Amino acid sequence: MASDIRSCLSGGIILKRYVCDACGWIYDPAIGDPENGVPAGTAWEDVPEDWLCPECGVGKDMFSPIND
Repeated sequence: MASDIRSCLSGGIILKRYVCDACGWIYDPAIGDPENGVPAGTAWEDVPEDWLCPECGVGKDMFSPIND
């Protein structure tokens, strides 16, 4: 189901989820992080470089792709 949502939001391309290596929070492009200015449907590559994990505050360089 989640992959169907990611596919619909991205024009048929399934967007990868990323996990925070520090705390385990998952960035899901189907959900985004709207409370911090990242709308649903935003691919990881398009998340601003200065964005921080909403759970623990680390940067994008501390996230790893999830192989769904």
